[in-house]
Amino acid sequence: MINEISEKIVRSREYKRGAYPRGCEYCVKGEKVTFYMTFKCDYKCFYCSVPSELRNTEKMMVGNIPVEDIDDAFKHIKQYKCVAISGGEPLTDIGRVLDIIKRAKKDNIYTYLFTDGSGRGRLTPSLLNKLADAGLDEIKMSAKLKDEKTLLFDPYEIVKNSPVPIHAEFPMLPDFVNEVYDFALKLNNIGVSYLLLDQAEFTTGNASEMLKRGFKQKDGIILGSKEAAFEIIKRVQNNNLNIKVLYCGASNPKHQYKRT
Repeated sequence: MINEISEKIVRSREYKRGAYPRGCEYCVKGEKVTFYMTFKCDYKCFYCSVPSELRNTEKMMVGNIPVEDIDDAFKHIKQYKCVAISGGEPLTDIGRVLDIIKRAKKDNIYTYLFTDGSGRGRLTPSLLNKLADAGLDEIKMSAKLKDEKTLLFDPYEIVKNSPVPIHAEFPMLPDFVNEVYDFALKLNNIGVSYLLLDQAEFTTGNASEMLKRGFKQKDGIILGSKEAAFEIIKRVQNNNLNIKVLYCGASNPKHQYKRT
């Protein structure tokens, strides 16, 4: 399956095992599904692409399929080799997250977690140990803004001593190139291996805020997002940083709920 992640990897001559996180490898092969276990979240990020009809609800979805509970969810999840636990902020219900991880491990399913790593989702050494003991394989921490243009870096300090690999993620806004590159430098300095840049999207959940800030869209995609991500990749490669920056296009299965 060729999507925009593999397009980026081919262009940068990194198409080999280990060129990106294991969870992304499953995704590129079509072997991963996303379990949106809640859409509750403490943040109100202007760029958040969760549709307005799902925001701050307790609805659950596996890919684009609504489910009633965890038992119902695993009827679908067990068909895949990898599950991404997402939201909203999954760590608003730590007990449920741990239950999902343990159940996935019983079925030998690779498991990774999307979290903002702050607020009620703050990662602590104690919580990381619980997640590791439950069998979590990987964490993708979504970067937040502490003001209109500055990415919050403090939550990533815990990467240094984490028993679970932690990677960074951010939707690539076209006018954030300098800010995201500075963020990548900081991540590189503390040993973060991967920064995943998502193609920014235009949805019912963020349309008014995106328009207010002057962003333009076509077919639900923020124009300039892909080009901005490739500029970050170029800068990182030109400066020989150790961190790998990957680009995830909106056609990727990660964005399943947006096609309902």
